[in-house]
Amino acid sequence: MEPVKCPDDCRRNYLIRGSQRYEFTVSTSSLPNSGDNALIYVELTGSEGKTGKMVLSEDGFHLGSVKKINLYSNDIGEIMSMRLSSEFVE
Repeated sequence: MEPVKCPDDCRRNYLIRGSQRYEFTVSTSSLPNSGDNALIYVELTGSEGKTGKMVLSEDGFHLGSVKKINLYSNDIGEIMSMRLSSEFVE
């Protein structure tokens, strides 16, 4: 299922089925090659299931930046692992 954008404040918020909020803070170094401009996904696995693939960032993470992101999904219980993936978009 593809995430649907939520009209909200200036922070990025996405909504898929469920009402559990997961908050991420991502910071990148200011050293050369520390950023990325790809489409970034995250999938959480917990004691009660998985969230499915969620968009963490549509425009990557730029050099020396800090982003706070809220993602909403089903309640998966205690978080056991997190999988990150990317997709380059021209």
